[in-house]
Amino acid sequence: MPTDAAYLSIGEVAKLTGVNPITLRAWQRRFGLVIPARTPKGHRLYSDAQVLQIKEILSWLERGVAISKVKPLLDGGMSDEHHSDDDWQTLATALTNAVMELNAAYLQQRLDESCSLYPQPILNRYLREWLVQLQTQLALRVDGALLSNWCQSELTQWLSLRASKLLSQKPPYVLLCRLGAQSPWSEWLLTLELVLSGRYPQQFGEIANLDLLLLLQPRLQVDAVLIQPAADSSHKLVTQAAALKQQLGRPVLLVGEFAPMLAAADNQVIDIQQAQDDAVALLNSQLPARTY
Repeated sequence: MPTDAAYLSIGEVAKLTGVNPITLRAWQRRFGLVIPARTPKGHRLYSDAQVLQIKEILSWLERGVAISKVKPLLDGGMSDEHHSDDDWQTLATALTNAVMELNAAYLQQRLDESCSLYPQPILNRYLREWLVQLQTQLALRVDGALLSNWCQSELTQWLSLRASKLLSQKPPYVLLCRLGAQSPWSEWLLTLELVLSGRYPQQFGEIANLDLLLLLQPRLQVDAVLIQPAADSSHKLVTQAAALKQQLGRPVLLVGEFAPMLAAADNQVIDIQQAQDDAVALLNSQLPARTY
């Protein structure tokens, strides 16, 4: 039995790699990946070499390799050519079928499975692609509007259930509100990102201006404030957010796909997903999430 001092707990590994404990357990159980040592009480212990292996797994996933195909690549036994993420394609098809059949239980089961297999940044990218494809399919159907409304309701309910489970863990609280209209699913994906990173989102919906938040002082018991600007938001919003941060005494971050446009030069090409990842990384630096 190795000494505990030479190893890391699953929570410590999750913080180092960004892969949550549920996903690490799923990788071990389903694919035999990153098998840890155990304490006499059964707690998982990971070596530095296994942390590097987890990071290598992430690099394969980011290149589009299916998690079920990663193990031979780690052993150097095969090339990644022609091994697209057919695991996700299968899950995405199952999600779409659940919507088309109005099968709420099956939809939630497949969403849970997706969350257990994929680290949060990769999962969000895949879900964004799936939702765009789903909306395109629904737009061609006579019953598309009905199915779209049902899907939005079910996804919101599923996410609310996941968020409510955080309350018993006393997570950091984050206020999320938007200024103006957002693109479809933008707020839902951001909320999912917060929940999966161990933060409880309090959502105020759409507000007319940032000054309204000052009416909530000192009742505003949150650790950070996230603002989703609209596509037509003025650059003055950056200055207003900085002033609000001073008045509230807590981090105020502009997030969402339109946020980077406020700080970008005219005509600059913006990588929306990278900008979103950068915003979450900034939140991580100012408000570390708790890992359980």
